Amino acid sequence: MRDCIEELNARFLERTDIEKMGQKMFDVMKESETRKEENEKFRGDDLEEEELDHLKDADLDEDTLYVALGDLMGTLFKTHKELTLGIVELLYTHVLSKAL
Repeated sequence: MRDCIEELNARFLERTDIEKMGQKMFDVMKESETRKEENEKFRGDDLEEEELDHLKDADLDEDTLYVALGDLMGTLFKTHKELTLGIVELLYTHVLSKAL
């Protein structure tokens, strides 16, 4: 998605498109956080090496997902900055305010 937006290098999305994408990205981040919490619960168990490797791979997948979402958000901010206030509000309200 990010590559397509960058390749077109033009503003072609409407505010509603950006808001839907922002909500979807936020939903994906929440689902990812749930998966990370579930994986963390298993770490306390007595796991075999193969199971630990699987958890490490799952953590890496979640990290890769966050990087991809960050890249997509950055591209939207760059190409459609005046339409991204909804994404900023979602991030501030549900992500950044909890981290502060």
